[in-house]
Amino acid sequence: MRKIILCLLMLSLLPLTGCATDEKEKKLTAIQDRKKQYEDLIAALQRKTIGKGTAPSTVRTLFGEPNDIFQSGFSESSIEIWTYMNVPVSKEEANDFKPVKLYFNDSKLVEWRI
Repeated sequence: MRKIILCLLMLSLLPLTGCATDEKEKKLTAIQDRKKQYEDLIAALQRKTIGKGTAPSTVRTLFGEPNDIFQSGFSESSIEIWTYMNVPVSKEEANDFKPVKLYFNDSKLVEWRI
């Protein structure tokens, strides 16, 4: 009887181990997607696929939400500074912290720093 209960208990825990693996895979996929968006943003800026005059909505659609947005402005004018940060996937990339900053003035990209 004791063996049967132990076997049933072990069998009931099996689905939980699959869920943990699925969650890890989802997180890893999300990190890899974010890293690709960051790399695509740098490439687009270097190739001048996006540039001065690009709307924030276009950048958001192509490269996702920035990691940080600083906003300031008055009724006549507004500025936003968007920061996209690299997502290190390995230990070798841990020191490769290069944020990309996009500067918007009145809803138009005016400058960037890589």
